[in-house]
Amino acid sequence: MLSETAAKSSYRAFWFHGTSYRIYRQVFPADEFGSTKFFSERLAIYELGRFLEIGSGAGVTVAHLVKTGAAKKAVAVDINRHAVNNTQINVQRAGVANKVDVHESDIFKAVTGKFDTIYWNSPFINSSYAGTSGRLLEHALFDPGFLAHKRFFKHVFSHLKPGGQIFIGRAHV
Repeated sequence: MLSETAAKSSYRAFWFHGTSYRIYRQVFPADEFGSTKFFSERLAIYELGRFLEIGSGAGVTVAHLVKTGAAKKAVAVDINRHAVNNTQINVQRAGVANKVDVHESDIFKAVTGKFDTIYWNSPFINSSYAGTSGRLLEHALFDPGFLAHKRFFKHVFSHLKPGGQIFIGRAHV
């Protein structure tokens, strides 16, 4: 895990609903896009039960939903190891680390079990650019041929409890 001391100079503070989150370099900048705030606030009005967030980024959404009680327990996954570390730090800062498991995973590869709610603020640009620079952050924005979306829909129902709900976030810039 990325230690807060070692990474102290590489983050920005992001205040959201009374909690100071940290957004580290090489992680989707939740403080620069309105989608994180928008979807976190909208999802908090639902009873989410056991919650899975695909592509947790800095972990603001999963931390907020567990902190508000909308999600009872949660699993957060991201393909970006820096985002996984950032999520771990932010769920600790929000005081909900005992209710959130965080894993590095490409969509469902490291996910086990079934969930009441599955949420993915998915990459919204169909471009062949993703991966050309080697930066993991690109996966938050680019989905060449929407192949990640195809994998998501191929496997999502095997991880959803009967009567469960799926939320897909789609942003634009």
